[in-house]
Amino acid sequence: MVERRAQTRRHRGGARARALSHDFGSRTHFGWAFQSGRDFRHLDRPPHLDGFGRVYWVAQLVGAVVAGLLLLVVFPREQWQPVHLGTPALGLGIGFGKGVLVEAILTLFLVLAVFGVAVDSRGSFKSVAGFGIGLVLGFDILVGGPLTGASMNPARTFGPALASGYWQDDLVYWIGPLVGAAAGALIYTYLLLSRRGAGEPGSE
Repeated sequence: MVERRAQTRRHRGGARARALSHDFGSRTHFGWAFQSGRDFRHLDRPPHLDGFGRVYWVAQLVGAVVAGLLLLVVFPREQWQPVHLGTPALGLGIGFGKGVLVEAILTLFLVLAVFGVAVDSRGSFKSVAGFGIGLVLGFDILVGGPLTGASMNPARTFGPALASGYWQDDLVYWIGPLVGAAAGALIYTYLLLSRRGAGEPGSE
């Protein structure tokens, strides 16, 4: 009976660690999706990061590491170790290739949502952009969570992975989101925009 209660406490603690870690990361998805798409949007020159982009990416990674270290302080080892401090992991039957594909698709949807309701100057949804993006993010997590953990952001995975030392399948959470963000930006810019220039995302 005592052992069962201890296992229950460890399970609940691990769930809290995982949920809190995901909350730290998910709050950054909006800006990361926009910045990633912005960096990969142009076909007429190689993908690049301008000064703001470099600072933004570094800030995301540093912030994720700090968040992971804070979780180490908040939760005892026996609670966070079973879930690796909330580091995303591939589900049963999901290999490297499928994991990359799932993360790419989830990130693609997120980038398209950000561009469509928050960035495109032709739209009239900016006043409710957070709601629309939140719906897509929630859908992504519900569908992709059991498959890959629904990271959609390299920083979301990097922070808890570094703090916990759990690096299994780490490349999935870099390749997938970067490919998905690039694809989403290119699809929106060159396929969904009927006119270039005036309606181009970020032209304001």
